[in-house]
Amino acid sequence: MDFFTKTRLEKRGDEYHLILYISPDSTEFSVELDGQDTKQRKRIDRLALDYARRVFPNFKITTVSIMVGSLLLASVPMNDRRVEAADFTMSYLFFGSTQAQIGFVDRTKGNLQVVAPSYFDLNPDGSLKLSWQFDPAFIREMNKRGIRVVPFLSNHWDRELGRAALSNRNQLAQQIADTIMLYNLDGVNVDIENVTHLDRDNFTDLVRLIREKLPTDKEVSVAVAANPNNWQTGWHGSYDYKKLAEHSDYLMLMAYDESFNGSPAGPVASYGWVERSITELLKHAPKEKIVLGLPFFGRYWIDGEAASLGGRGIPKAHVETLVSRFNGTVTFDEKSKSPYARFTIPSSFTIGSTTYRPGTYTAWFENADSLKAKVELVHKYKLKGTGSWALGQENPVIWGSYMDWLIDPNLLPPSDVIEEGNTEKAYTELQGDNRYHTSVVISKHGWKQSDSVVLGRGDVPIDALTGSVLAKKHNSPLLLTRSNQLPPEVAEEIQRLKPKRIFLAGGEVAISNTVKSQLEKQGYQVTRISGSNRFDTSVQMANQIKHPTEIILTTGNDLSSDPLSIAPYAGMKQIPILLSGPERLPQSVVNYIRTNNIKKVTVIGGVNAINETALTELKGLGVTTVERVHGQDRYQTSIAIANRFSSSFTSNNIFFASGVSFVDALPGSPLAAMSEAPIVLTGPTSLPKPVKDWLQQNSKSDLYFLGGTNAINQSVRNEIANTIK
Repeated sequence: MDFFTKTRLEKRGDEYHLILYISPDSTEFSVELDGQDTKQRKRIDRLALDYARRVFPNFKITTVSIMVGSLLLASVPMNDRRVEAADFTMSYLFFGSTQAQIGFVDRTKGNLQVVAPSYFDLNPDGSLKLSWQFDPAFIREMNKRGIRVVPFLSNHWDRELGRAALSNRNQLAQQIADTIMLYNLDGVNVDIENVTHLDRDNFTDLVRLIREKLPTDKEVSVAVAANPNNWQTGWHGSYDYKKLAEHSDYLMLMAYDESFNGSPAGPVASYGWVERSITELLKHAPKEKIVLGLPFFGRYWIDGEAASLGGRGIPKAHVETLVSRFNGTVTFDEKSKSPYARFTIPSSFTIGSTTYRPGTYTAWFENADSLKAKVELVHKYKLKGTGSWALGQENPVIWGSYMDWLIDPNLLPPSDVIEEGNTEKAYTELQGDNRYHTSVVISKHGWKQSDSVVLGRGDVPIDALTGSVLAKKHNSPLLLTRSNQLPPEVAEEIQRLKPKRIFLAGGEVAISNTVKSQLEKQGYQVTRISGSNRFDTSVQMANQIKHPTEIILTTGNDLSSDPLSIAPYAGMKQIPILLSGPERLPQSVVNYIRTNNIKKVTVIGGVNAINETALTELKGLGVTTVERVHGQDRYQTSIAIANRFSSSFTSNNIFFASGVSFVDALPGSPLAAMSEAPIVLTGPTSLPKPVKDWLQQNSKSDLYFLGGTNAINQSVRNEIANTIK
């Protein structure tokens, strides 16, 4: 089923106006609206335009309106370039069970339009074989989310298998078309690799045949090799880029494997190499038919080993784990705009099903900065959008920023057409141009000067969240930085504050030694507080608080806002915040509880965050008082915290933060603690009913909003101001 439940087409002269309806009771819609800042609203607009083109291809539709019951959510022109530009994102799926793959998609936070699972394999005779991963349940779940499922057809680098498919292309094309229609799939991505220039015409003809046999609303795309040197023979010569573009909806440019298995050490996709690959392809294919493929993986080499044995693939998450575990370093190479890590493994170390043997490693990989740089090439050359290999290998925190990268800064976001009410009640907005600037605005609001500053990573907030208690201990602000670069506005704010000491929250992966050295050269005493992982880092933060008698335990999940809601109270009372997994306490946390003879633990969040097994473990460690504070969701949990500790929140202040994009609000936690005020969460575009009910019972008069209108839009701010007594 489609995202839209009902349609109405109205004729206006020789043109049409399409009205699409979303059920207000739809679970999928609730997720969308709850996350509907500019980025999420943009996704709904895009879904509407895609639907109009797919279902009504022969109608001259000028405008699409989106309704929720009787409420007009948006009205979008069919030619709205603000929705179209650089706004296409697809990704491949190759790893994991069905449930794991659904999770990989969900953590993209609505940034994905097309997912390409590994469903179409080949038999030895070149006929179609459904892979073991094929699962109609996955297709149904993606349909509910409005995400198109376009399986990729692969020979898995087997040249003979690829040639068998091309020789049997008439039958194969028909089998693909029949399977797509039978299972309500949305098309096919042709990924035949390692055939040669001798197979070029047959390859092109296979794509032509598939296009002819499929309805026009079904996608046909082709994965093509990056070819910056315009090679005409070998594997690269198998692609007739011009004709493939003519027969397909787009070409997915595999702009990775600049270094490869058996090559000398180097970037997987340096900026210059990627740009040359784009400009060469543009000689043969139109820009609107080019999707830039990004790598979510890296490659590693071991010192002393022949280069021909190096270049094995490694997920980004593994690189970060190994750097953290073995005190490695990460350096960002400015020339290639790519990071590389160095670490030494003393004895065999296993992550998941992969064992890394002893040695000193160099691993080139991708991080947020390198990926963002490549996305900027999409804007520069006005390409269709981005693709990636492969979901599950990336650090999921990138998805919080991904749509920001895709939005062309030269294009304005769609205007909000929901009528906004006015308010006469005053409130204070603490917001900047981005999260780093917002942290500066909050700092300027609360501090004229400070002897200390806590500096946290802006894209992965979990370490800095536990550092908010340390910030309150020193009555200092909490500022945000990029991992490899101190933003200029943050550097200026540090100079204004004139601190003697700066605390870095997290290890070298979180905040690089480049940033640390920059601060030390300016004369600051810099102290890094970190552990081998986020749980251990929270313990190291807790060790900064002397003579604790109790702790607060909350989830270590990146996406949870529970630590933010409890941070003001924890800071006020100087109670350390420790992180836990959902089922078992990390050993470092167990050791901390034993060493400090902790008798009281307040658990924040429900059983999905930290289950009863962990609570039983606490009691086994001698903890005599265990209290859980939680609600049915993050919004109600923030209210439960405000109620439970209301006697400590003595001021007339309330701070409001988005329950979806809460990183902007992170620097507000020391300010809220200093003000003896709670942080209450709200939806970006709607005020949750439990929060509204709570506001109606409160008479606090001073309201503060943390972050911009993308975090909490104007209509919600007005409603909050008009609701509170």
